[in-house]
Amino acid sequence: IPEPIPKPIATMASDSPSFEGSSEVEISSMNCKGKPETIVLLNNGNSQQDMTHWSVDDEGTKHTFNFPDGFILEAGKFVEIVSGEVGDNTKSILYWKKQTVWNNDGDIATVLDKDGNIKAQMDCP
Repeated sequence: IPEPIPKPIATMASDSPSFEGSSEVEISSMNCKGKPETIVLLNNGNSQQDMTHWSVDDEGTKHTFNFPDGFILEAGKFVEIVSGEVGDNTKSILYWKKQTVWNNDGDIATVLDKDGNIKAQMDCP
């Protein structure tokens, strides 16, 4: 009797906004060879994502970008994270640092949620 119960719960959980794995934030593109460098994150989910305490890490040289407190990535929207250039943050562009971050030889961009769970990764193409 206990075995059939988890199957319907798992099916229903995929539609639930409170489900731990419901985050649909992904890296849609990464340009690490030019200046400025960019990473584009897309929220493919159907609800907004509060990205307070989320980060993007560079495993190669251990640079870390921390999202601003209160940053919300709306459903269906993207945010571009820029390194190697300075500017004013907006809802669609966030500036990391003036220096370039990616060393173009196998760096991996890793998006971590507030609990340190990996939500997305992409190799520097």
